[in-house]
Formats: sequence, structure tokens, C-alpha cells
Amino acid sequence: VWKKGTVYPRNQIMAIEGIAIEEGEDLAQTRAACLEQILLFEGIHEDLEQEIRLGMEAEEIMAEHLPDAEILDLTGCSLEAMLYYAERDIPVYAQLSDGSAVLLIGYNEFNVVTMNPLGNASGELVFKIGMNDATELFEESGNRFYTYIRHGD
Repeated sequence: VWKKGTVYPRNQIMAIEGIAIEEGEDLAQTRAACLEQILLFEGIHEDLEQEIRLGMEAEEIMAEHLPDAEILDLTGCSLEAMLYYAERDIPVYAQLSDGSAVLLIGYNEFNVVTMNPLGNASGELVFKIGMNDATELFEESGNRFYTYIRHGD
């Protein structure tokens, strides 16, 4: 789903600060943390650990908790295409090949901004990944992207 409009050279969803998982938790918890962050961004407070443990997929969880939105399975689309949503302040859930997940929440001409519940080497949850490295990371994972559009947007 695309709308014609101005393309900005950078954007970041500043309202997303991140949800950390505790060291030693399984990678499935990153999926729950990313989905919980999307819901928090939309003003919904939910603990999704049980739904993840029951094997529910991101698309199912988003559909259940965001009834006023159209859920988009954008698996196979390019990272560049996902930046369209980040530009419009809509986080994009990305599932990685190791079973973990991150959120795409921004970009500039050189980097993609992600929220990763595991954090980086500095312990930050929100950080930049070079555009080429991010493209490679997501391609290796099958470009498994999920997002949504709010009805009326």
C-alpha cells in the first residue's frame, strides 16, 4: 500500500525508545518485545509473552490487537520499500533468521535506525545500522517484514 507524497531524506520515530529483554531469555522474547513496542506506540498496553509461547505469529498478534488497522505481510519486499513506512511514523517489524526480531523505526541517507531488545555492544536499544549491512541482514533473513496502516490514513 503506497500513497504518493514527498520523500524525506531522514526520519525517526522518536516515541519508540525500546523494550529490553533480560540476558538469558530466549530469542522469541525479542519478538514479544518488538510487538509490545508497536502496541505501546499505538497506546495499547499488553503482555504478549503467552501469545508468542503459544506459537502465534507476528501478523496474527498484530491483527488481534490492532483491529482498526490493516496488517501488511510484506515478506520479500526490499528494505528500501520498508522505509516508506518508517517515513510515515509506522514501525516495521522485521523477523531475523535466528528467530529474533527488530523494529525498523527510522533512516537517513546512510543508515537504518532499529530498535533491538537485545541491544548493541554499548547496551543501547535504539541504534543505527549501515544501509548496506542492514540490507544484507534482512535479505539473509528472507526480508520478513510486517507492518500496518491505520484505517483512514
